[in-house]
Amino acid sequence: MIPQTVGKYKVVGPLGKGSTGVVYRASRQDSNFPVVLKEVAPERLPTPQAREQFLEEANDALLLNHIRLRQLLDVIDADGKIFLALEYLEGATLKNLLVSGPVEPEAALAWGAELADALAAAHEGGVVHGELTPAKVFITQEGTVRLLDPGLWRLSVPAGTDLSDEARLNASGLTAAVVATLAPEQISGAEPDGRSDIFSLGVLVYQMITGRQPFLEPALADTMYCVLRRTPTPMSQLVPEAPAALDAVVARAIEKDPEKRYGSAGELAGALRSVAAGEELPREEVPAAPTEGAAVERSARQVLSPVWLALGAVGVLLIIWFLVLALTKP
Repeated sequence: MIPQTVGKYKVVGPLGKGSTGVVYRASRQDSNFPVVLKEVAPERLPTPQAREQFLEEANDALLLNHIRLRQLLDVIDADGKIFLALEYLEGATLKNLLVSGPVEPEAALAWGAELADALAAAHEGGVVHGELTPAKVFITQEGTVRLLDPGLWRLSVPAGTDLSDEARLNASGLTAAVVATLAPEQISGAEPDGRSDIFSLGVLVYQMITGRQPFLEPALADTMYCVLRRTPTPMSQLVPEAPAALDAVVARAIEKDPEKRYGSAGELAGALRSVAAGEELPREEVPAAPTEGAAVERSARQVLSPVWLALGAVGVLLIIWFLVLALTKP
C-alpha cells in the first residue's frame, strides 16, 4: 500500500522499485519542494545491529554537501520503517545511457573526473560509497554528473562478507554486473575504503570508453575470478581514438593491490584532467630499493648461479664417462 505521508513529506506516487525497496516521488508538505523517498526494505536490515549501523552511516551521509553528490536530505524512521529523503533530479542514469553504447572519450574523461571529485568529498567526510556502478551515476539534463547513494553499501551486502567462495557468492544475491565493479578486497571480505572506490571508478571509466566491463563474465564465479586475477585488455587496443595515456591511469586505478592504486580520489581526478588536456602524466614513483637482506640474497644468487652451472656440467661429464666405461668393460 502506498503511504500518503511520510514524516513531513507528502507522497505523490511511486517512481519504481530499486535495489533497496520502493522509490516514491514526494514533496515537503510546507513548501511543495520535490524530493525522492526511498523506502528501505526490512530484509535489507535483518538485525538490530545492521539497522543501527545503517542509521549511523546514513546520518554521516546527511553531512555531505558537494555539487557532484546527490544530497541526502532526511532520514525518517516511521512506524518501524526507514525512509531516505533525497534530492530530486532530472536526467538519466549512466546505466540507461550505456544501453546505447560507449561514451565519447571526451565526455567519459569529464564525467570520470567529476565522479572522482564527488568521491573525494565523500571520503573527506568519512563516507565510502562501496557500490559504484553505472546505476549509481546520474547524468543531469545539463550534462553534469551526480553521484547517487554514497555510504549505502550495506543495503546490498554486508561489508566483511567473503564472496570469494562460490557458494557464498551465489547466496549473496548480487548480480555479475555488480560483482564486476567491486574491488578485490571487497570480494575477499575486507571493509571497503576509499581505495576500493578508486578501483570501481577505474572500472567505470573503462566501461564508459569501451562499452563493456573489463571483468564481467556470464557466470558469477567467473566474474569473481576475473576481478581477483585478470588484467584486462588496454582500452586503446579496443577504442583507437581513446587517449593512450588513459591506459596507464586506469591500469593504476584498477591495480589488484590497494597500495598500488592512486592515493586519493583527488589524485585520480587530476590524472584524468591531465589526460583530457593532453598534458604529460607525472612519472611513476621509482620502485623502492630492495632491503639489505633482499640485496644480499640477490647478490648471492648472482654469484652462485655460475658456480652451480659449472658443477652441473662437471656432473654430467662424469656420468657420461662412467657410462662409457660401463659399456666398454668386457
